[in-house]
Amino acid sequence: MQAFVVSIIAGVFFPLLPLLAEYGITGEVQMDALVVTALVYVVAVGLVSRNQVIAISSFFFATICAVMYGVEKSGPPINHPDAFFHHYDLFIGGAIICTYSA
Repeated sequence: MQAFVVSIIAGVFFPLLPLLAEYGITGEVQMDALVVTALVYVVAVGLVSRNQVIAISSFFFATICAVMYGVEKSGPPINHPDAFFHHYDLFIGGAIICTYSA
C-alpha cells in the first residue's frame, strides 16, 4: 500500500505542483502555464506507458496542447475572435491532464 501512495504522489501530485503553487500564490493559473504543463505531462505519461494506445494518443494530445499554446501566444482573443481554443482552452487543458493522470 505504501508503494501505491508514493507512486500516486510522484506520478500525479508532483508534476502538477507548479500549477498548485501558482494558484496558491496568485489565485489563478495562467493559461500558458496550464497548457505547457499539460503538454509535458501527457508526453511523459505516453513515453513511460507500455500501452500503445496511450503512447500514440499522448503525442496527439501533446500536439493539441502545442497548438493551444501557439494560439494563446498569438495575441488576445480580440485578434482571433473565432479561434476555438480561446474559448475552451481551460477545459481542454484540464481535461487532458485529468484524463492522463487517471
